[in-house]
Amino acid sequence: MVALLNGLHQTNILRYSESAGINEESVKPCVDDLSPTSDDDIKLQLPLRYGDFIVTAFVIFQGEITNPEDYETYKPLAGASVAAHGGKYLVRGGKFVHLEGEAPSSRTVILEFDSMEAASSWYESSDYAIAKPIRQKASEGSLYIIEG
Repeated sequence: MVALLNGLHQTNILRYSESAGINEESVKPCVDDLSPTSDDDIKLQLPLRYGDFIVTAFVIFQGEITNPEDYETYKPLAGASVAAHGGKYLVRGGKFVHLEGEAPSSRTVILEFDSMEAASSWYESSDYAIAKPIRQKASEGSLYIIEG
């Protein structure tokens, strides 16, 4: 089974499996037909299931709001686009306690999507294309997608 997942970050799969107490044999893609013709076919069969866990993807923004007025315009546009693409907000700013390392940016936003593909699809969508330049103008920071 692990050989079939070669194109899907095999190291991460094993790490997640071990940390969740799941053995290798229970790791399998969420598909009915496990006879892909190439690694690319496997990549299109997300999300992955680890036992009873489905791997999701998170979009994370960490930065500073440089134009609060424009950022207020951005928030409802972004929220509507996230919902339209099946995502949900997990964190929208809020208080934090700095424990180690460099202090984080003043604003952290975390979105959850069903898969890396779904998160990328949202980011590249025409819905978010309306909101994106407003955020880019109203803030400085990093935006990235991470599987989890």
